[in-house]
Amino acid sequence: MLIKIHRGHWGIVRSKQLARRYCAWPGIDHEIGKMIYSCSACSRNSKLPSKQFTSWTPTTRPFERVHVDFLGPFKNFVWMILIDSFSRFPFIAKMKNISARQTIDALKSIFCLEGYPETLVSDNGRQFVSLEFSDFCTTHGIMHKFSPPYHPESNGLAERFVQSFKSSISKSMDSGSTLEDSVYDYLISYRGTPSIMNKKSFRDVSWSTTSERTRNRCLCFCRR
Repeated sequence: MLIKIHRGHWGIVRSKQLARRYCAWPGIDHEIGKMIYSCSACSRNSKLPSKQFTSWTPTTRPFERVHVDFLGPFKNFVWMILIDSFSRFPFIAKMKNISARQTIDALKSIFCLEGYPETLVSDNGRQFVSLEFSDFCTTHGIMHKFSPPYHPESNGLAERFVQSFKSSISKSMDSGSTLEDSVYDYLISYRGTPSIMNKKSFRDVSWSTTSERTRNRCLCFCRR
């Protein structure tokens, strides 16, 4: 059971939260801490936490605001990360390039299931400042906002998830898992772990607040 809990190579706090959701026995917290401290993959890939930057107003409903960022090249692919500000529910698209056209196609694969967001936050990357992307947002009524130049941490939701995703996948693959299994295990664990703030998982929040939406629980792939 402890091996399953640590499959995503989470830290002690998140691992304990996940464990309490499914099981309990005397001394479980101590065993979880001991397991994590002895994990060689976690030790090799650990890093100091980054400073958090908060500048966005709280949201009150799903897809009121989403944050998008890119990771890569990482494991021979570029990964688009999109986070819903309200539920913190993550979406991932594995891409071959990050042109405006490819970025729009990856977003469409999410929006066709979730609907269009009211506001989309991105950095000032070339694909996001293009006329094609601007037209896409205007056509579908999406307000596009940019994180301030030289302050990428202001797009904190996506940025923090990028670092978490990269660290977890590196640890899992270092332990012998394939890329596909590592991504799958990460998403299952991340989406099902209760939040420190409201004790609900990202999946619980998204389902309880948008029961009319069809949630895609799988990894999105953009193969063009």
